[in-house]
Amino acid sequence: MKYSFILLFVINVFFGSFSATAQEINPAERQTISVSDINFDNLIDIERLIFRDPMAVYQRINELESQLESQNGTMQTWWYFRKAQCENLLHLFHAFDQTLSQLSTLISVDVAPALQARYYYFQGISLQRAGLYEQARRQYSRSMEIAKAEKLTEIYIKTKQEYAYTYSLSELYDASLKDIQAAFVEAYAKKDQFLIAVVNETYGAVYSYMNEYERSANYYLKAIDTYERLGYPTHVADAMYALANTYRYGQEYQLAIKFFNLYLQKVSYTPNPDIRFYGVYGVAMTLSEQGNCSEALTHIDEALLLNGPEDFEAELYKQKTSCLIQLNQLDEAEAALTISEDIFTKMPELTGSAWQLENDKLRSQLAYAQGQYKQGYDLLADYHQIYADNLMKNASERITNIRNAAELERQKIEKALSSERAQIENLQKTAQQQELREHYYFIVFLLVSLFGVIVVVTILYRNNRKMIALYVIDSLTNLYSRRFTFDYLERVLNERKMDKSHLSLLVLDIDDFKSVNDELGHATADEVLKKIAKCTKSAMRPSDVVGRISGEELMCVLPRTDKMQAKAIAERIRTTIKREHIVITQHENNQVTVSIGIATANENNIDAKNLYSLADAALYRAKLSGKNSIEFSA
Repeated sequence: MKYSFILLFVINVFFGSFSATAQEINPAERQTISVSDINFDNLIDIERLIFRDPMAVYQRINELESQLESQNGTMQTWWYFRKAQCENLLHLFHAFDQTLSQLSTLISVDVAPALQARYYYFQGISLQRAGLYEQARRQYSRSMEIAKAEKLTEIYIKTKQEYAYTYSLSELYDASLKDIQAAFVEAYAKKDQFLIAVVNETYGAVYSYMNEYERSANYYLKAIDTYERLGYPTHVADAMYALANTYRYGQEYQLAIKFFNLYLQKVSYTPNPDIRFYGVYGVAMTLSEQGNCSEALTHIDEALLLNGPEDFEAELYKQKTSCLIQLNQLDEAEAALTISEDIFTKMPELTGSAWQLENDKLRSQLAYAQGQYKQGYDLLADYHQIYADNLMKNASERITNIRNAAELERQKIEKALSSERAQIENLQKTAQQQELREHYYFIVFLLVSLFGVIVVVTILYRNNRKMIALYVIDSLTNLYSRRFTFDYLERVLNERKMDKSHLSLLVLDIDDFKSVNDELGHATADEVLKKIAKCTKSAMRPSDVVGRISGEELMCVLPRTDKMQAKAIAERIRTTIKREHIVITQHENNQVTVSIGIATANENNIDAKNLYSLADAALYRAKLSGKNSIEFSA
């Protein structure tokens, strides 16, 4: 835990402090251009305005079409790109594909990398909707390669998110979490709340694929909160739909239905009525998986009347088959299963996938329900055999992919080294042709410059290390410093406001420490303090943080800890110190003891200073009650 806080501190040192509250939106999020002001001169600067009001911007973009022929190639490209962007956000998919086709005639190697990366990103979206997942991944890879090389963080993160959606579970998270963490650090450094929200949404997707549904839901909720504060309706709706699916996969069916219905309310911003398909689809699938087949069939039929992607419709027909088998409506189940099988026949990329194999499993269940037990058994056995073979094949392919990637990386390194050797040889030949005096001055200048750089870098490195050490660690006790401990308390209290968990605080003071200091000197007092710190730290849990906040006073921050748990931990500290028998033979009270005050956060004391004051007051009462004792705040 402490390393994550060190990382945030370093980011703050170089990029300034950052606060993400409901009232504060950083300057990058503010939009000074109004819809009526949009023209060809500011098309590049209206991204966030499109996110806020895609329909109004779309109408204004279409009004500019009459001026299109008088514009140069770059501005024409931007016009088509903004038009496609609005159509994508409004879910006008047919119009989006047409605009993308027109945009393709303007894209070339001479076009700015930002436009190339966006174009390949849009191509991937179009192919993904058509069920051409392999082709979609290739376009996303091209977009990410350009975006990464050009440091186009926003495009890279958004493309990474879509790339994740198209991948199978086994292929998703080999590098995703590492890449997303790097993207998060960059977004955090830029103080860009929208990018941070997109990263949180991507975390939600990855953790959902990893079956960590609670963590996934938390990230989606953070993203939704930011999107709503920014006023981005499309992003709110999309993240809400993904959150509903996460609850569905985690079998939180009531929450899933709640958010699917909220999604249906949120998509009113688009004129495309077919977008309702996804919400109705989600409710239907949830009810079916919940076992509520009679109600699920009604929603399945409603969804099938809307215009949805074929692979989604195949899933609906599979659920319809399962429900009809349970209701013993076997002829209707046969018809629904046949339609699902026909859809997968038209989608060769999904042949042999887990989604297609579920048809085989349903076919065996249907045969069993029809009394064809031998056929049902054989079909089920074949299903399990193919499923097991696929698992083995995917594992082998994954190992092969890793080996291939390592080999490609090795070849790149060898190529780079070869290029560097060639450059060195050329420099050596050139240097030999120079006059001896010029060569001498060059070497002297190079050495002086190199020495200067080394000195500067060394000084900066040492200063940075000292800054981090001073901020984080108390040099005497090796506990956390006062500033870091209070910063951590503030952060945990803010998190507590969201998850409503308990939080307790211990303030610990060494009894009669002043007399030890006065009578035996600072050296002895320091040794006592270090032993007390070591005992206290050993009694803590891994999630707890203990710091030195004054001379002999320590503070322990206990996340997710109620009043009784805090008392148990305080007692463990007190008894650990007593068991260590820290003895000062020259002092009248030769057995060192401590007094401890406890305060637990509630709705009335959620401020760090207030909570500390309560714990300190409890410590004072412990001192008055005879020391070597524990007291709760009033």
